[in-house]
Order: sequence, then C-alpha cells, then structure tokens
Amino acid sequence: MNQYILQEKELLKELYQTIRKVPLEWIELHEVKDEICDCLLVGYNQAAIALTNHFFERIMKLALIYHSADNAKFGSLDVFDTIYKDAVDLYDDKQLHCNIEKCRKEGLISIEKEKTLIKWKEKVRNGFSHAELKKAKVYSASFADPAGGQLKEIPLHTVLFMQGIAQKEWAESVAPMFFKEVFYTLLEIEKKVNFGNTTLAP
Repeated sequence: MNQYILQEKELLKELYQTIRKVPLEWIELHEVKDEICDCLLVGYNQAAIALTNHFFERIMKLALIYHSADNAKFGSLDVFDTIYKDAVDLYDDKQLHCNIEKCRKEGLISIEKEKTLIKWKEKVRNGFSHAELKKAKVYSASFADPAGGQLKEIPLHTVLFMQGIAQKEWAESVAPMFFKEVFYTLLEIEKKVNFGNTTLAP
C-alpha cells in the first residue's frame, strides 16, 4: 500500500510539472496556476485549495467577461482600460453559483459540468474558504467509549483540538482532485470563448 501511495505521488508530481508548462490563452492566470502547482509539489495542500478557490472564481468571471466582449476591437491605447468595463461591471461582483449557471446558459460549460462544479463549490469553496467545517462533511473520527468499549463516530467540527490534523489530512486527499477539475474546466472554456477575436483594430 505504501508503495502504491508513493507511486501515486510521483505521478501527481509529474502532472503538476507538466501543467506548469501548459501555456494559457488567458495569460493573467499563469501566475496563480503555477503557484498552485508549486504548493501541490511541496505538499502545501491547504494553501493549494485556497488558491484553487480563487482560480475557480476568476475563471468563471473571465469566461463571461471575455465571452460578452466577443469581437471587441482595441481602436487605440486609450480604450485599453474601458474595452471590458461593461462586462466587468456586470460579472465581477456576481456570486460564484450565478456565474457557473450563466456559463452553462451561454454554452461555455455543459449541464453535467455545471453540476460537478456546484458540488465542488459546496464541498470545498464554501466549507473550506469560509471555515465552515460542518459543510465539508468529511471531519469525523471514531473514539472508543470508556464505559462500553464500543466505537463512537464523532463529527470533528465540534471537537476543536483535532480539527487541525483532520483538515490537513482532508486537504491532502482533496486538493489534487479539486485543482485538476478546475484546471481542465479552464482548458475546455478557453476553446469556446472567442478570445482571439478581441484584437487591436488598424
């Protein structure tokens, strides 16, 4: 079993190193993508989840902003700071679930993908980022009852002194899957958004 775990970790390291080299059309996401990979490579899984949550929300917003500005033309340098203004004003302060739903309605993600992203949002983004351990639904442990010797399942959101260890172990199991889901969602969306049509007009 230990050998299997080591092999799995080595495969994940290779994946993160490969993802680090993947060029993104949306260059503003390069730095955060690389930082998440670095966190995962050295085992900083809680930090990776926090950054992936940011990555997740930013992708949904950028998808809608770029999609709504399809075929926009930069007439001159004077409009660089205004070309996306209306789209930014429309989507930048929207909640994540609203942007996920809007991406599906605009055909940027499928119904199945929408359902998957909502599940990740509820499990990781809400439970972890807002420190609502009960929502994560993974913090529990079995304790022997001193009176009867039987095991008793106890939710750890009410056992404060054990939450640090439980959260670390939970993050180790969740962070790689969460990042892969979000990253591959980005690649799918990039293919559908006509970002290349936003150009500098002659």
